[in-house]
Amino acid sequence: FSKVILILINTLALIAGIALIVVGGWALAVGKEKLPDLGVPITPAGTCLVVLGVLPMLVGCFGCFGAITGRHQLINIYLMVLGVIIILEIAVIIFVFVNKAKGGSTIKGG
Repeated sequence: FSKVILILINTLALIAGIALIVVGGWALAVGKEKLPDLGVPITPAGTCLVVLGVLPMLVGCFGCFGAITGRHQLINIYLMVLGVIIILEIAVIIFVFVNKAKGGSTIKGG
């Protein structure tokens, strides 16, 4: 049962990663013509979407292949990547809370 749940969750992560890559690629290809007044530069936003799409796609691949084949090496890589993602998320949360006051004064001043 846990193998099926792991496959389903990682399939969703794989689909989400592919969707982010497609949207980012679309924004890079035709974003300037289709979205002229978005308020953010399209090229960096599209690049960010593509990069952020690759990460869940890779995690989903390692998780699915590891669960399907039962190879412990793939599951270990999957767990290490998840650990790195969790550590990075905690670091970003700490960074945001530490710099919250600086960001608020910058926005109000601008």
